[in-house]
Amino acid sequence: MEILENKEVLKKVKRDRTRSSGVLKRKTGTMTAEGMLNAEAEIASYTEVITSLEEAINIKTSELGFTETPKGGLRKFKGDAFLRLRMSALALRGRIVQNLIARKFEMEKLERLVRYGDRIGKYF
Repeated sequence: MEILENKEVLKKVKRDRTRSSGVLKRKTGTMTAEGMLNAEAEIASYTEVITSLEEAINIKTSELGFTETPKGGLRKFKGDAFLRLRMSALALRGRIVQNLIARKFEMEKLERLVRYGDRIGKYF
């Protein structure tokens, strides 16, 4: 499940951010200004990644139609047949929509080719 994978990545990124901020606090007196700016930029990038992962997790859980329960509530749904079918249906719907969009653009290209191809043929 993509949600659980994102949660694992989120834990690792939060841990890395905590380590980086701890190193920054410990070495504040001995770091150069450039080193401090680099460390602060690294912490800021970790924060951006964390917010984007949290947003992705929230979007995926809302797409599935249930809210997160505390203490690993998603893990009990991992082998659930209903959830597996619902996710398969969502994936199938996504592929159908992508194919319809691709087909629409193909048809528009063909229509333009036929329309403009007829005009070009008149001049020759």
